[in-house]
Amino acid sequence: RTSGNNKECVEIPHPPPKQPRKPTLPPQKQKKLVDPPSGDPLQPSSSFSSLSDPVENARHKAFKANLNKMVEFVSKDDVYEENAHGLRKARNLAPNQKSPFVGSSAVKRIVFGVFAGEGQYDPFQEVERSKYSALLDFITPELDNAVGDTDPIIEFFLQLMTAKANWPILEYGWLGDRHMTAGMHMFRQRYLRDLCPFQRDGRVAFLDPLFTGQWLVEFQRDFLPNPDNWAFRSGYIDVAYGRSPDFAVSNKIWFKDVDLLYICHNIGSKHWIAVEVHLPRKRVHIYDCISTAYPDRKLKQEVRAYARMIPLLLCQLFPGEWTHDQTFHTFIMKNVPQNVQTGDCGVFTFEDYRMFGSWMSPWILLMMRQLQGFD
Repeated sequence: RTSGNNKECVEIPHPPPKQPRKPTLPPQKQKKLVDPPSGDPLQPSSSFSSLSDPVENARHKAFKANLNKMVEFVSKDDVYEENAHGLRKARNLAPNQKSPFVGSSAVKRIVFGVFAGEGQYDPFQEVERSKYSALLDFITPELDNAVGDTDPIIEFFLQLMTAKANWPILEYGWLGDRHMTAGMHMFRQRYLRDLCPFQRDGRVAFLDPLFTGQWLVEFQRDFLPNPDNWAFRSGYIDVAYGRSPDFAVSNKIWFKDVDLLYICHNIGSKHWIAVEVHLPRKRVHIYDCISTAYPDRKLKQEVRAYARMIPLLLCQLFPGEWTHDQTFHTFIMKNVPQNVQTGDCGVFTFEDYRMFGSWMSPWILLMMRQLQGFD
């Protein structure tokens, strides 16, 4: 800045250099006993005030009631103190059983009309230490790199493993299309096993999120303006016949070999919901882990592409057998486990699919998920 003969120089600061990111990786879980703290654990802390938000007071009251029930249960004489699952002493395991919930004929599904798969899925199974160590060795060389400079493959795992408190940006750990595609492929690999762990003996299909994303674009751009002249291209037919995607060919045909379609649906690039299409019942079920985010009308509009186009596709593929060309009925499911802290809707969507496919009762899985800290 210059004024007459007086000159005053102002130094323009340089932008700060990128800070290296060193996220704290979660250690492998170890089961151990923890002594209860002194005092009454059910009493509110000193920071809790009767003048607090009534909603928070109600949540605290409900949480306290649930803790009281748990204390009453584990205080019974017929429960092992050291047992992580709170099992009764009278339950004897067979020689080939690692857990009474796995491979036991005493565990029955509490849903009528649903046939559990023959394969067994152990929800308590931990990651093999050798695989965990190999993954750490793979990502460690990139930990000093700044956000955006990391190898995309390693960034994929870091977004999953970095604790939320260490996220460098607000949306860092949100699951994107790559994560959801990999997750759905994982479920496909499970149902292609000789002993399928999913219900209905594997009569299910997990749709690729990249395919359904393009489906929604074509629904808005091509189908809605002129639905009477719409014709399904080969890409839709290949998916319905189990020939696509190329890396997960199942050859399972919708309506013939598949009763349930599972879809990861994204709303506005901000929120994931789980969608189940029940072909025999001609229904679309919506499972939303943040039920207050969008009104029911908005959720039903989001899944119109599946409700309207799937029956038309089946009519085209099986003209003599499938005659129902009307829009499927859409239902928003209640009592869905809720994501209290934002940012985990993708994880909750996968948890819903794990619950759908499990041979265990959904209520047992819900209890397990809450005890594991998902809720």
